Amino acid sequence: MQRVLEWCDDLEILKELISEIVEGVLELVVDQFGNYVVQYVVEHGGESVRAMIVMRLKGLMVMLSCQKYGSNVMEKCLTIGRIHDRLIIAADIVGASEDQILMVMVNEHGNYVIQKMLETAAAEWVVDLIVIVVNRNFFRLIHYVHGRHVLAHLQILLAARERRRLLALLTPPLYYLG
Repeated sequence: MQRVLEWCDDLEILKELISEIVEGVLELVVDQFGNYVVQYVVEHGGESVRAMIVMRLKGLMVMLSCQKYGSNVMEKCLTIGRIHDRLIIAADIVGASEDQILMVMVNEHGNYVIQKMLETAAAEWVVDLIVIVVNRNFFRLIHYVHGRHVLAHLQILLAARERRRLLALLTPPLYYLG
């Protein structure tokens, strides 16, 4: 299917195929092979198609993050998506209950989605909300291998954020350099 999408010259057929993929995205994202088709469309289908896919997955992000194939699609959407797409995904996940967020953090697939969400955070509030959940549940998270992965990734991100803040304070304004 990916090769058909790649090599199809007929725009009407291509448009119809993509429409069918978007329509059946809920079944495809959790499929062993279908998830690759969705990832391909997310990457090559354009902003409007990607936005439609993200909107069709809205409300299912927590469940998909913890699913082997769905998590790959979530990561691709975070990597390739525009700021708006990433905010929808982040809001869906951090808007879940704290127990659900923790479930994603300690899940063997979900922890990668959280890490990618932190890497590609479209807004500081995304990182800040994850920090709040982590601070409240630190001792629960360290008991899980995948929870420790999230903690380590968050520690690296926060250290980099602090370095940038300190550099901004130490850097003289440009008008002093003249």
